Amino acid sequence: MNAPAQAGPPRSHGSPQGIRARRGLSRLVMLGAASALLAACGMTSSPTGSVAGATSSAVNPSLSGGAATSAATPTPVTTPMAATTMTPSAVAPTPSTATRTPIAATPTPSAATPTPSAATPTPGPSTAAVVMVGMATVNGAPEQVLTEANGWTLYYNTYDTATSMSCTGSCAGTWPPLVLTSGQPTSSSSLPNSLTTYSGGNGRQVEYDGHPLYRYSGDNGADQSNGEGAGGIWYVATPSL
Repeated sequence: MNAPAQAGPPRSHGSPQGIRARRGLSRLVMLGAASALLAACGMTSSPTGSVAGATSSAVNPSLSGGAATSAATPTPVTTPMAATTMTPSAVAPTPSTATRTPIAATPTPSAATPTPSAATPTPGPSTAAVVMVGMATVNGAPEQVLTEANGWTLYYNTYDTATSMSCTGSCAGTWPPLVLTSGQPTSSSSLPNSLTTYSGGNGRQVEYDGHPLYRYSGDNGADQSNGEGAGGIWYVATPSL
């Protein structure tokens, strides 16, 4: 029998060949991990040739004649990320709509109360035709007479009747008749005879005991009786007529 060949001296783990083998193996592990990471990130490019070369050099370092095999570090292919378009958030400002309550100023009335001026009434056709009893100087002596509401003395004509007036037209300008447009004549005090009206040439004229009543234009105010006895037909009207 042939004697077994004597094995050479064992290689020390600290020899250059062992160190290079371990480095190649480490690089192979790192490259595998990098390839797995790139595949997980969706990158298709893989440094296959570099991995193969490193593997061959690490397994059989003698193929390179003891020269250290430099494993090419793969250049990772970076897939550009799509730029995210930032949409500005347009915050519409909320206008301040504060309701203003108008302050209504209370107006101060400046209307002064007018003071009525007491004008002297001009005798004429009466719309109230209120007959009153007053005092007038007749033939130099005070006497109770019938007057208008303003105190002017009333007269009667002896030619008149209850249904006929002898003083109309121009005569009525001197002796204005006491007329009442509507209603019934009244007296401020009780009279022994009645007050009535009759519609004739002077309108709706007031009568006392059937005598049409007049006023004399020659009187200048109340309490006068300047028409007494004029023409022998005009006389002051009294309550006892």
